Amino acid sequence: GVFAGVKDLMGDGLQELVADFLRTTEAMLADLTESKDIQLIVRQAHSLKSSAVLIGAKGLSALALQVEADGKRGDQSRFGTARVAINDEFARVRHALEGLVADRAEACHA
Repeated sequence: GVFAGVKDLMGDGLQELVADFLRTTEAMLADLTESKDIQLIVRQAHSLKSSAVLIGAKGLSALALQVEADGKRGDQSRFGTARVAINDEFARVRHALEGLVADRAEACHA
């Protein structure tokens, strides 16, 4: 799967990594979806792009890149659509990561 490399790489630190990613991403998403401050949106999109790619969530990273690039150009015309797409993709990523952590926990206790 998409996150198999992260699972193999992180080993016992996977649960902590996933929890930290989910927690920080939720904070970034709050800024991305609620803020009117274009510079804050660009900074959060940049951070999300980087953290998402590091954990293997390439689709989420690509969506954040779009928001970052649009924001840097001052083009807010796609922000609404992008925000919905980012939230939807994050829900999918969360589900996949939580499943990965659960699978790892089961394997450790088996």
